[in-house]
Amino acid sequence: MLELKKLIPPPKLLLDDRLLGLILENVDELIAVLDLEGKRLYTNPNYRRILGETDGRGTDSFEDVHPEDREHIRRVFQEAVKTGVGRRAEYRFMAKDGQVRHIESQGSLNRDSKGNPAQVVVISRDVTDRTETAQKLSLIAYALTCTRDSFCLTGLDNTILFINPAFCEMYGYTEEELVGRNIEIVRSPAQSPDLTHQILSATMAGSWNGELVNRRKDGTDFPVELWTSVVRDESGNPVGLVGIARDISERRREFTALKEAQQAAMEREESFRLMFRNSPLPMWVFDTGTLEFLEVNESAVEKYGYSREEFLAMRITEIRPPEDVPLIRARSKEPEPSVHPSGPWRHCLKDGTVIDVEVSSQKMQFGGRNARLVVAQDITDRKRAEQLQSAVYRIAQAADIAPTLEELFRAVHRIIHEVMSANNFYIALYDDEKTREGFDGICPEDRKTAPLRHGPARGITSARRGRVDRRAVAHLAWRPARRREETHRSHGRSALFRSGRLRRTGATYS
Repeated sequence: MLELKKLIPPPKLLLDDRLLGLILENVDELIAVLDLEGKRLYTNPNYRRILGETDGRGTDSFEDVHPEDREHIRRVFQEAVKTGVGRRAEYRFMAKDGQVRHIESQGSLNRDSKGNPAQVVVISRDVTDRTETAQKLSLIAYALTCTRDSFCLTGLDNTILFINPAFCEMYGYTEEELVGRNIEIVRSPAQSPDLTHQILSATMAGSWNGELVNRRKDGTDFPVELWTSVVRDESGNPVGLVGIARDISERRREFTALKEAQQAAMEREESFRLMFRNSPLPMWVFDTGTLEFLEVNESAVEKYGYSREEFLAMRITEIRPPEDVPLIRARSKEPEPSVHPSGPWRHCLKDGTVIDVEVSSQKMQFGGRNARLVVAQDITDRKRAEQLQSAVYRIAQAADIAPTLEELFRAVHRIIHEVMSANNFYIALYDDEKTREGFDGICPEDRKTAPLRHGPARGITSARRGRVDRRAVAHLAWRPARRREETHRSHGRSALFRSGRLRRTGATYS
């Protein structure tokens, strides 16, 4: 039976016009028959669709080619007619609907019965989708070469298929050293194998993102942040794995530095709070815009008499005498250095007492607000002592230049009146020979009567402040040829002693 089949030849396929027409009408390719000048003699249905549902007979086929490609295609056509050998060419075709299609064509010369060139059969296909896809892929590939993040494409077995220049730069390998190798070449041995399996499982399920440790060619380990995903084909089957890695060494250093700075800031803040809370001097923080108290320490509460709650409901202007407030408001609008000592200022205690203070302030941020930290020191006693010391020196000067006791008494009265408001005062004269003190005169405050003589006794200056009589003893002790200063405590006040020569109408008291 098999030998019989070999003896019987297969039937000859008859390609008549009807059968040829069926083939031409149903193929996907674009088929056109052109004369030797390039004019269309025949187009199949697919070709006619891009021509706008016209057969295009007699039209110039080159007119539909993009102007930038037209001359090149014309030369290819003429070469095929001349040599009889067609050449594949790709060009842009201007469709009637305005779209630009990418066409790939192959021409074949058809000869007549005498062997002369008769027509050119052009078989083309629309490769627009393929070309656009290739262009997109080319653009993506170019973008990958430009990105600073490392990109790697591997097979499902983790074999490296493609890497970008940033990958080579990050790990220190050349492309030839990496392509075809397993991706584990860049993994650090210190990295847990469990994490590698976790990354692969999560990637196959969709994607993974996290941090891990990789290793460069020179053996140094460094941290990276990795993003992975799976590549699937048109059927949804996984065909590859993509990984994008970024060196986060600098970010880690910045994070560590930030944590250290935050820790140092917390320690400084705690140190500041301890210093602020335990300072023996009154301290407070106020808002430089609103002048509101933001915080006060216990020393301020004890010194000024206000509770912490009362302070935090006040402004700094409320502890100043009313006449000083305009100056305070004006000063608050002026730019000040970071650290600024100032004073003396007058502050008001809750009980109405006015004290003299020196303050030092420093710029700071407090609860997100522009503020100043203030340290205040009460200098009332020091200022009082300086005034008394100055009065003593001025009295000593008056004793040297006063021609009479009456003039001395009046000068002393003026000086002491500047220091305290006195009803009257007494001056005691010390006699070295009799070793006693005697009151040589009393000077009334109104200065209208002459100084009165007094016998030996103790002398006091009575100073009336409100309803309280405070007494302080002020002695002028005279000794020949030298001076001395002493300090004596009387009723809680300081009494300053000064000695020297005193002349009265030619007589010398010693």
